[in-house]
Amino acid sequence: MSRDITSDMATALASQLCKPAIIVKLSFASGDVRVHSGVGNLTFAAETYTGLGLIGAVADIEETTDGSSNTCDLTLQADSSIIALALTEVGGARGRAGKVWLGLYSTSTGSLIADPVLRYSGVIDSIGHEESGQTAKITVSLIDETGDQERMRIRYYNEEDQKRIDPTDTSMRYVADLPQKQLNWGNAKIYTAQPTTGGDNSDGGDQTSDRL
Repeated sequence: MSRDITSDMATALASQLCKPAIIVKLSFASGDVRVHSGVGNLTFAAETYTGLGLIGAVADIEETTDGSSNTCDLTLQADSSIIALALTEVGGARGRAGKVWLGLYSTSTGSLIADPVLRYSGVIDSIGHEESGQTAKITVSLIDETGDQERMRIRYYNEEDQKRIDPTDTSMRYVADLPQKQLNWGNAKIYTAQPTTGGDNSDGGDQTSDRL
């Protein structure tokens, strides 16, 4: 996973016996999604990536030199069931890691040439979808660290919101019932000081008990 092109990749490019390989890893709340632009399964960095072939695309990634944010849009042609699944991940996916590698497949063997270059690293900003007749697509937009720092955070601090981040976390289970709870602070059985008369007070004034 080098950031610089390897000698094997340079040799393959010079011989033109290769084709581009795009590798994507997205961290959703329910688990990582790992895909690549080829067909079949691909083993990369000891993990398995599923081939999408021509049904996936990555928009141009623009470089910036002024410190402004840049983005990366990933598009997948899909059926309605896949779109519905992706949309359920919107809340839990936002802010989670997303990475894109650029590599090469060997045209003679079909295998991945070592080692792909990390082309983009950021976090998931949004997930959208479009439907047109028999075709549909989802678009996952990634933003870099600069864009993530400028992103507005919205939290509801309830069980549903927390489960988008961690489906196994039950720490917010009773938050919704808190407004209905009666909370007693301190000791509920406190004696209030009462004034008394007479006794040792020679001028007839009141005496106040300090018994608590």
